Amino acid sequence: MNKQAALGISIAGFVVLILSVFIPLYGLTYIGGIALVLVTVGAFFGERVFSVLTVVVSAVKVWFLSPTFKLMTSVNEGGDLALVYTIAIAAHAAPVIGLIIAHQRAQSVSPENTNQPTGMPRGK
Repeated sequence: MNKQAALGISIAGFVVLILSVFIPLYGLTYIGGIALVLVTVGAFFGERVFSVLTVVVSAVKVWFLSPTFKLMTSVNEGGDLALVYTIAIAAHAAPVIGLIIAHQRAQSVSPENTNQPTGMPRGK
């Protein structure tokens, strides 16, 4: 996948996230999750700006502004509460992990790390 496609997927994820703000119950659980999945795909292919922006906006939305998340965490008793927090943290960590993997992949494939002759001296 090229950079333009990754950018398009990440922008689509950001737009879906903005739309999920206006949908009360499904916006947090399903539509917000779809947005984070789209951004994770974009992050795995190297798109940074909209990936980070979407994670930050989603985290603020979920952790501070979502009455549904507060209701889910206040009503749950027992082991389900840990599951809710684990899913929320993992969903927000996935794009960041995707960015780290894309950065590592770019470092290993960069022309400076190859031992093939190029025919021209490289300038600094």
